[in-house]
Amino acid sequence: PTPTWGVDHTGPHLKFPKPRVVTRYVAITDFTYGPSLTIITRAKPTPEPVVDVFKYVFSHANIQVVSNINMYIRPEGASNPGTMTISLLDSNDAGTGIYTASIVRWDDNKWRTVILVIDSNVATKGMRFYVDGVLHRAALGAGGDAINPIVDMKIGIRVNIADKSAFTGEIGFFAMYPNAATESLVRKIATDPWS
Repeated sequence: PTPTWGVDHTGPHLKFPKPRVVTRYVAITDFTYGPSLTIITRAKPTPEPVVDVFKYVFSHANIQVVSNINMYIRPEGASNPGTMTISLLDSNDAGTGIYTASIVRWDDNKWRTVILVIDSNVATKGMRFYVDGVLHRAALGAGGDAINPIVDMKIGIRVNIADKSAFTGEIGFFAMYPNAATESLVRKIATDPWS
């Protein structure tokens, strides 16, 4: 089974229903990120109190290797359960990473818009993580180097296609841009990601 299309008042979206299966994901052919980027995800995960299951919204290379970017929801039993985490290692991180956790639960059966902005501009350099237009975490001075995974990106599962990593819920919007969104654009996108 593959993800199916659904439509409601939020518009068309991908559905990833239970049970978790390793064949339910979307693959995007490998590509290289530039030093600045914006990733926008609008999703509604299925609430489920499970232990040791990280639900991957998207995955581009394993989290332990240089040049990876992953977004997942932490399980019950982990620190900050139900919150969104982004794992990122750019081309020169050499084993240290940026792990940014949202301070709100993200598995509460509500649509959330998550925006990751990485800015390589010397004056504004850093990584910023927004939930519904509100800045939740910032790593000023971090990032700004190219990210070049050597595998295809997977949406809805970890890149190694493990069933315990499969996402359940709905993804209404997913987009990447090769520049850093401004604060005003982030607020606009949070209310209407199609704008």
